[in-house]
Amino acid sequence: MVKAVKTGRTHPRISQTSWLSLHLFLSLPLFFLTGCFYQRSAAIDQSISQLESELATLPLDSLNLAPWTLGYRSEGQDDPESAIELVIHFDQPTPIDLVALIPATFTDDGRRLEAYCFPERFVIEYQGPDGSYHPLADYSQKDYLIRGIEPQLFQLPEKRLASRLRVRISRLSENHTWSRGKYRAAISEIMVFSGDWNIALNQKVICNSNSEYSYIWSPEAIVDGFSVYSAVDRAPENPNTTPLRIRNVESATITYDFGKVSQMNEIRLWPLVHDLQFNYPPSSGLGFPRGIELQLADDPTFENALTILKHDEVYPRAGSNPLMLKFPPASGRYLKIQLDHIVYDYRTRISELALDEIQLFHEGRNLSSGILPEIRDISVAAEERAALTDGRTSEGIILPLRQSLVDFARSAEIRRRLNALEKEKDIAQAQDAQRVTFSLGIAIGIAIILTLSIFIVYLLSERRWRVARERIACDLHDDLGANMISVAHSMELIQHNLATNQEKCSSLLRNAIDVAFRTAEETRQIVRLLEKKGGHTKWTESVQQSAQQILGSLEYSLEIDHADSLNGLNALYQRNILLFLKEALNNVVKHANAQSVSIRFIHEGRNLILLVEDDGKGWEQEKQPAFHLQQRAKRLKGKLTVTSSHHNGTSIRLELAAQH
Repeated sequence: MVKAVKTGRTHPRISQTSWLSLHLFLSLPLFFLTGCFYQRSAAIDQSISQLESELATLPLDSLNLAPWTLGYRSEGQDDPESAIELVIHFDQPTPIDLVALIPATFTDDGRRLEAYCFPERFVIEYQGPDGSYHPLADYSQKDYLIRGIEPQLFQLPEKRLASRLRVRISRLSENHTWSRGKYRAAISEIMVFSGDWNIALNQKVICNSNSEYSYIWSPEAIVDGFSVYSAVDRAPENPNTTPLRIRNVESATITYDFGKVSQMNEIRLWPLVHDLQFNYPPSSGLGFPRGIELQLADDPTFENALTILKHDEVYPRAGSNPLMLKFPPASGRYLKIQLDHIVYDYRTRISELALDEIQLFHEGRNLSSGILPEIRDISVAAEERAALTDGRTSEGIILPLRQSLVDFARSAEIRRRLNALEKEKDIAQAQDAQRVTFSLGIAIGIAIILTLSIFIVYLLSERRWRVARERIACDLHDDLGANMISVAHSMELIQHNLATNQEKCSSLLRNAIDVAFRTAEETRQIVRLLEKKGGHTKWTESVQQSAQQILGSLEYSLEIDHADSLNGLNALYQRNILLFLKEALNNVVKHANAQSVSIRFIHEGRNLILLVEDDGKGWEQEKQPAFHLQQRAKRLKGKLTVTSSHHNGTSIRLELAAQH
């Protein structure tokens, strides 16, 4: 047998705990919506953090705003359509894997650099061993959208043997400077890499459109190594504080011992940057040698030395870019560098040789790093000589040329992306604020709706309680009213028979007294129910008393399963069951003519069964059960089953669901 579920008395009012649960429930939509909306801002913040972390690992750009040369530019034209060709001839076929086009620059306000006339449409091609040209990058059918002044990189999937590089320009860009011509093409530098080696340095350039201006704009300036970029991780807080500085000299001879026969084909001389912290960007070039001669030998006396580089021309003053010079590959253990034509400081009238670094390369590999040079006939401290090969300048740490271009391009891309993300974040935050306001409105609306719902539930609960009270009043009228009528009728009979039949009057009086006491008890029960108070008498005892009072001397049996569970049921529910039982027993007394009655409260599964059986005369099958029993069963939401046959008694079965 399953124990009946105890149900408490229905209370129409909402407790403080219920209100707290309601508030927590109302806050959930707002928390959820706010969390969803802020996911976008959080994702943007995460992207910004990742990009800033990557940017922190990249070198700081070092710009030289006054390089020796500006690069190449075409003739000015009124029509943007063109057919310009730039061809760079290599000394010998060499495998290439990266081409860098560094934009020429200009400024409108003296503070911010912009790309100057970078071609809008062009094709980059390399000439293979068969003499034919192969495309490396093709922008002949769509505009190339340049977004900044950083190097524009064009990577090959793998190295390709090339003897020439050709750039065919088919559309010029609008010229925003004062120079003549509505449209032009301009490029500051073209570098072609084979690994770390820029094979385009100082190579022959042929073009079919040129607007030459002294040494500043010329075809050769596109491969001389000078551009707005300097391959330095700019760090003024940790400069080279001991550069080579030799006063009152007109020339100097520096020698290197490589320790073994070495092959080389390029030299880079880094000028001393004088005004880094006082007048940035630096561009004086004071103390830089404008005459350079290189000799290579197998013995330190330099007898039978091979002159590998000697320029009759005198170079202009340097800025902060290194002077990059290539020469035919040559081998030797000892190198002598003769420096003269030093840039004179007209302010102090002192001739001073000043250099930050000297680098010697073979196909992009630095040979001189860490080697201590000697300076002939001049006493120079070892730390100043060591500063010539320590890999630092007064601007910062010297970077590998190719990697510096890749890093600078990536830095520019990250900064653009960060700017875009900051704007996107501002928009997202504004949208989030609007959405949070909207979600707050929704949450308030939901709160209002739910509050109204709770209020409606409260009203419905009150209505149900009112209906219950009306039902009890009806019961009061039907049950107690009938009892009082019975008492009144008995008293009338007593009054009428008082003089003639004392025995009958005595019986009627006892009956009236019993009915009055029973009515008083039932009234107290109803009043307690209406006052929402529990009674002192257990419900099962009331069932037993009612059965005894109604059946009187009629033999009966009463069986109650799980009496404690029944005593814990809702008081209104208990009363309706009791009234059903009373109605059933009254029918037995009035109509059944029975000798005995069986009353049982049984639990079947989770359901409660009330079974009233008698051995009376029964009734025919076509007759319906008593109307009041049907109404009581309907009120209890129970299933009523009545079986009866003539002279075989009647069985009344009321099945009640467990949720009651």
